[in-house]
Amino acid sequence: MTVATMSGGVQSVEVAGTVLRALLDAGGPAKLSHLARRTGMPTAKVRRYLVSLMRTGFVVQDPRTSEYDLGSLTMEIGLQGFARFDILKQAETTLDQIVDAFGETAAIGYMGPRGPAFVRISQPPGNRGYSIPFNHVCPITYSATGKLFSAFGDVGQLAGLIDAEIVQNARVGRPHCPHSAEDFARDLAAVRDRGYAVMEDGGGGEVTAVAVPVYDAADRLLFSLTVFAHLGRLNVDPDSLLIAMLLDFADALSKSLGRPDKAM
Repeated sequence: MTVATMSGGVQSVEVAGTVLRALLDAGGPAKLSHLARRTGMPTAKVRRYLVSLMRTGFVVQDPRTSEYDLGSLTMEIGLQGFARFDILKQAETTLDQIVDAFGETAAIGYMGPRGPAFVRISQPPGNRGYSIPFNHVCPITYSATGKLFSAFGDVGQLAGLIDAEIVQNARVGRPHCPHSAEDFARDLAAVRDRGYAVMEDGGGGEVTAVAVPVYDAADRLLFSLTVFAHLGRLNVDPDSLLIAMLLDFADALSKSLGRPDKAM
């Protein structure tokens, strides 16, 4: 493939970026024909770029469906990029304050290409808290963080992930989670009414979690503050000290990002 330069740039890189943007906007796995329509490019041209993007880890292809999706390198870049934001340093201090106050694990959830993932985790000393790995990708429909991003995040970005997970929930009989779109719609209505998400024993995982949203200056959900504990160890009642403190922390972080008071 010939690499042509344009105004000091590399045209082929810009085209590859267009293909990646189309895949990101698809909100989930996409067929070649869909990406060609979104980019306005011939199918053969899009295929050539996808082959190169797969070789470099930016894109993967499902051999069963032939659909394309964002690859592991895309997620790593997104998470590393977010990890370098100055606000993350402030949020890390907040995590430590939460752990000190409640003695349970706290994490920052950020939206990656495969769903919200934890980019920072703070655990109490002595391994007393619930253990969760760094970069863990949360279930969309049966985790507090997943429900939070579904309720307040980019619905288009999550639609394909939500649909696939609901089908899987019903197929395997997964407990304490939605088995239909109607079930999940009711869950999200409750999250929006409260302004935060709670999940107890989601999927039978014997964990209680609560997630609160942090917004940017444009009133968009940027990341979550999430607290985890083994089932029965967190008081997640609406008037509990935990909920009040988490909402206050999230409010302070949102204000530091420039979210106007009237949006709170």
